[in-house]
Amino acid sequence: MKHTQFHDGQAHQPDPPDGPWMVMIVDDREDRRDALSRSLADLRCDGRGVACVSAPSLRDAMALFGLHAGTAVILLNAGLEGTDGARRLIDHLDKATATWAGPGLRPRVVLCVDDPVQWPERASYEAASIDGYVVTHPLNGDRLYATVLSLIRLQASFLAQDRSQKGMARVMVSTAGIFELRSAHHFYFNLLLQINSLFNMVHDSLLFVVGDGERRDDVVRIRAASGRFSNLRNQTLDAVEQERIVTTVRDAFQNGRTVQTPEHFAFAIKTRHGVAAVAFIDGALGITPLERQMIEIFRNKATTAFSNMMLIEELNGSQKAAVFALARVAEYKKNLTQGHHKRIERLVHDTARDMMKRGFYPEELDEDLASKIGLASVLADIGMMVVPDQVMHSTQTLSGESVELVRQHTIVGWEILRDAAGMLRGRSILAIGADIALSHHERMDGSGYPSGLRGTAIPLAGRIMAVVDVFDALISDREHREAWSVDDALDWIGNESGRLFDPMVVKAFLAVVARIRTAEPDWLVGEAATPALPGKITTAKSDLRRMIDRVTRFLN
Repeated sequence: MKHTQFHDGQAHQPDPPDGPWMVMIVDDREDRRDALSRSLADLRCDGRGVACVSAPSLRDAMALFGLHAGTAVILLNAGLEGTDGARRLIDHLDKATATWAGPGLRPRVVLCVDDPVQWPERASYEAASIDGYVVTHPLNGDRLYATVLSLIRLQASFLAQDRSQKGMARVMVSTAGIFELRSAHHFYFNLLLQINSLFNMVHDSLLFVVGDGERRDDVVRIRAASGRFSNLRNQTLDAVEQERIVTTVRDAFQNGRTVQTPEHFAFAIKTRHGVAAVAFIDGALGITPLERQMIEIFRNKATTAFSNMMLIEELNGSQKAAVFALARVAEYKKNLTQGHHKRIERLVHDTARDMMKRGFYPEELDEDLASKIGLASVLADIGMMVVPDQVMHSTQTLSGESVELVRQHTIVGWEILRDAAGMLRGRSILAIGADIALSHHERMDGSGYPSGLRGTAIPLAGRIMAVVDVFDALISDREHREAWSVDDALDWIGNESGRLFDPMVVKAFLAVVARIRTAEPDWLVGEAATPALPGKITTAKSDLRRMIDRVTRFLN
């Protein structure tokens, strides 16, 4: 059996999961440490033996834990600092393990007493959150063995549950991020552009598609348009007023053939995925036999490209569905109304787009980031799945260990998404999601968490999400308060620009919200506001300032 004495060190990694179970003996007498070690020499649990490390004082034990963060059991001599020392040690372990482990994974602490009269068992359990109690004078080796074995088994069950929880999240996230996918809108536009280029001139043209909608219905929709038809994009065939066009398009869809008249030209493109398209070019074309051959070759190529694009779209839809399904885990955990993440996705995406149009942060904000950041943002709080429900839904002001547990969701979410993103090439949705998960509670003045980053040291994706997340939290009902009005929330966001939030992000965000409120007056209110729940705390405007610190620390 391995027995390591105390030594200084800076490592903070758990011991290997397939190595021996680590037991730390905290006692100022070497003979007692040796006696305890010998009693555990033959202990095995799940095929793993026991390795003992020892420290002569409470302070040394706390330092030694930095080298052996995976310690399963700590045997603490009550003679060092009694139950008060046990309380301080347990507080230290809770804070230390919160940085890498789930709740409840701190080492189990056993109080070892020489004099049970001085340290009665019942009083010891009541005075400190110890997990076990043994008498060491005289030492009952069987009692010690049984106590340590039962606590190692308890620790093993906690570890298995933690691995299962995080493994499920990793599997879901990994499946959600297999492919980085292109937009159908760009495909349709480019396809029509290439069709027009076949005729060496710009034409009034339309691309009709059927079967590519979410419900896979039989409605014919205009997916791309040019020239005098440009305003018809995304409308249905019924929006076309010229009967000759409607008749030609229906004929091409029904018969899958090419239709040519002195006035127009149309040809069908079919795929193997239940989707079909018809390209319509208006005007006196005078197509030659050679040009018809070129069009047939193009149609064959377009059919293959269309099939590939539809496969990509199916994968894109699957990825988005998987990401939203994963995000719903956090949504249910936080007891949020359905639609919360779709609202976040739109506001983050539109804010990034607005910033790019204004030329803000051109070194960081490019088309790739702008196209992915909205979907990535819905994974921001996936780490919340490891926060206990009693902490998540508390109506009391959080403090101490509860604060640390909530704050750890940023690190847990980052670890899950970072590991999954490592399987992909380039800057994936998951990699951007990892940045957002870790940094969306950072603040420009350094008052945020988990790292207290300042200014542009915070990733841009996190700075954008910070504004949207706080706004969404303010206009939504929570257990401890009712929703703010949109105007009050916008005023507060504006007032905190430059202190808590990036001013450029705030400028773009306020412009986005103003446009949405003009075009869709009920969207924010209808999506965010929910009826007050029984027992909710009503917050008057005079009390809003009192809520700011809590809201900015925990957002939601």
